[in-house]
Amino acid sequence: MANNAANRLLLEEADRLLSSESIWTKGTFARDSAGNPTQLEGSTACRFCIAGAVYRAQHSIKTGNSSDVLQMLWVTVTKSTAYLNLAAFNDNDNTTFPMVKKAIADTIARL
Repeated sequence: MANNAANRLLLEEADRLLSSESIWTKGTFARDSAGNPTQLEGSTACRFCIAGAVYRAQHSIKTGNSSDVLQMLWVTVTKSTAYLNLAAFNDNDNTTFPMVKKAIADTIARL
């Protein structure tokens, strides 16, 4: 497992990427400005799901361990909701952007 400082930086960058609800997406890791699914690492990617933001953050800042961070987020989500995985949480019709931001903040607070 990467150290907590590196994973904190990774989570903080993912949180920064999801700076507004218009940047958050459901149903795919990343979308372009027209709302079409696109590659995470591509220059057209500008909207992300919670996991996509973690992967994009790691691609950008080259620190932390995305697998560890996604596991920590999953633990946070399953402690407070009935969702079985991050995709189910992110993509559910009842999941809101503030819920996603809270999951990230709560995970950062645990580090």
